[in-house]
Amino acid sequence: MFAIVEEKIDVGAMIEVASRPDCGAVSTFVGTTRVDESGENSVEYLEPSRRAGTR
Repeated sequence: MFAIVEEKIDVGAMIEVASRPDCGAVSTFVGTTRVDESGENSVEYLEPSRRAGTR
């Protein structure tokens, strides 16, 4: 399920729609951005680290 919207997203409503007794967990992530010292929005790419012994 996905949606592209312009209005504020009701996370609780989305969890309710995705939750079913015959399915497993619903996992959500809510991220925000912050304004840096220059007053500009910025994005940094952080390469995921790899745990020893995993592929």
